[in-house]
Amino acid sequence: MKKMKKSSVFVFLLLVVALSGCSSNKPSEEKIKASIKKIMPIEPKITSVKPLDYFPGLVEVVISIDGKPIVYYTDTKGDYVVSGSILRAEDKVNLTQEVMKTLVSQPVVVPTSPATTKK
Repeated sequence: MKKMKKSSVFVFLLLVVALSGCSSNKPSEEKIKASIKKIMPIEPKITSVKPLDYFPGLVEVVISIDGKPIVYYTDTKGDYVVSGSILRAEDKVNLTQEVMKTLVSQPVVVPTSPATTKK
């Protein structure tokens, strides 16, 4: 009986350790806002955050600036922000542009790097 109790405790502890190592597949909105604010001096309004099925480890973030949506990408921790388009090589489809088409019927806004923005 004592041996069974020890093995149950071991299994429980193993489960706790395993579950504590599992991280969310997307960062919190607070983390995303903090990362974007480090890049741009704005208070981003996040309209959606979703992991990409076709690109494991990448999360699509849609923010709204002056009522216009902009698509960014981040890693699952929210430490990196990627600006630009994702192109599917097989059929040359711009997946970022496809997202933008579903958001608005206005021209696609692709953010530029702060280093290349002219003042």
